[in-house]
Amino acid sequence: MSRSLLPKAVERYVTQDIARETAIQKKLRSETARLPQAGMQIGADQGALLSLLVRAIGAKKVIEIGTFTGYSALCIARGLGDLSRAHALLDESRARFEAAGDSAGLATVLVRGAYISFVEGDLDAARRQLQGALELRTRLRDRRGRGLALSGLGLIETTGGEHDAAEQYLAEARYIFRRAGDRWGIASTLWRTAELAIARDELDDAEAALEEAHAVLRVTQRQRWIANTLTGLAEVAVLRGDDERAVDLLSDARDRYALRDDALGVASVDQRLAQLAK
Repeated sequence: MSRSLLPKAVERYVTQDIARETAIQKKLRSETARLPQAGMQIGADQGALLSLLVRAIGAKKVIEIGTFTGYSALCIARGLGDLSRAHALLDESRARFEAAGDSAGLATVLVRGAYISFVEGDLDAARRQLQGALELRTRLRDRRGRGLALSGLGLIETTGGEHDAAEQYLAEARYIFRRAGDRWGIASTLWRTAELAIARDELDDAEAALEEAHAVLRVTQRQRWIANTLTGLAEVAVLRGDDERAVDLLSDARDRYALRDDALGVASVDQRLAQLAK
């Protein structure tokens, strides 16, 4: 299912061939796709247009009114030719929130900055920012925000190979979300629990976490979230050497992305299916 009125071949050309994302942009878009408001994120083609417009007018300074996870800021910074601009935008927001004594706003900026630091590979900076956000959200008694920060720290420690620390963060996040009945929080933390299990080569635990996430999400009818879970289960199947099951799971995920008119999700699954077909 297409997300526009363009012929499929033209849409594929626009979203995949013209929109040449950097590795950082791809990683950030992939992480953002797991968030409940993922539909707020612009597409790769829209990001390419942003970069083009910035270059075309010779912009030297840009003010972005409102930020989600920073993908559009990265596109703008790419157009300016200086990635530090993305950090500068967040630094300015941080200074304003600090001056206003707005702890909730400051925590949000710290989380956004952590996303950018993470995709840049600066795990220390990402860790510091999320720990700062965790402290603020604990002080504000924002349990959901605290759970999300803990889950993010679990991802960072998994990536950095600190598996014991990752498990502690993720276990606490799961506890918070389960007590609150927060399906999104539970599912997203289970995805990261599965990533930790895969890093430990514990495929049974990874599959169990993803199956639980699937059960949690099934009643929500959130097709993109379910599709993300199915792609995770497919990767576990590939690691087990069960390509047939992986293809079945990916095909199911593709259908669900299509239901949401998620062209990028469909394209990602198509690419993985093509790899398995070789």
